[in-house]
Amino acid sequence: MRRSIYTANLIVITATLLFCCSAGYASAPAVHVGGDFRRMSVEDCTSKAIDTMMDQQHFIYAEANGSYAWGYNENSIAIVHGVPMNDGVYIFVAAFSTDSAEAERLRNTIREYVFNGPSIGRRAPRSGVYRTNDANRRATSLGFEWDGFNKPATADLFRSCAQSAMERNGLQYSASGKQIIFGIGKTATVVALGVSLPSTTQVLVIAVSADSNEATRLKHEVHSSISGCSSL
Repeated sequence: MRRSIYTANLIVITATLLFCCSAGYASAPAVHVGGDFRRMSVEDCTSKAIDTMMDQQHFIYAEANGSYAWGYNENSIAIVHGVPMNDGVYIFVAAFSTDSAEAERLRNTIREYVFNGPSIGRRAPRSGVYRTNDANRRATSLGFEWDGFNKPATADLFRSCAQSAMERNGLQYSASGKQIIFGIGKTATVVALGVSLPSTTQVLVIAVSADSNEATRLKHEVHSSISGCSSL
């Protein structure tokens, strides 16, 4: 699964577990990521994500597609991904922006509502597209590409494969635990997120750059490298 648009130095803090790290070049997009488990359905997760993007953050555009919800405004993009697990869902919230403080604010506010806010139930839970009625608003100009896929791998193997993928593509590697892996270039930021399940790891690769072609290339290359990696 893939979506393209446009967005984002680097800081990451997850929710309750509070992994934390930062890295980046001055011209690379900023990203803030958080993740934690909540007892809710995937439908509630994506519905709440769309609600807060459109009604609270006043995004220009938001879309729900299965276990993913994403949207953007003039300067930022956010994506929420829910992975079914036991009696609930493991949720990642990632926000990208040309301004690091704004990426952090969006990550925090969207995460708080999705994790702990009420289920309003006004948005379509599994799929749907929502747009502002203001034709004068323009989307952020940064390139944004993502892919979600499954890889038979342990958490350790996923982290090792993601590190190798970042370094192979000339990106500066850093990690927050075993689930959130970063690759930072001079003009691009790549994030690989992984949730280990009994027989597989569900992976989400996101690439953001001022050059949309570079975002597309890096998303493809990192995805391919992780998928084809077979040993530590």
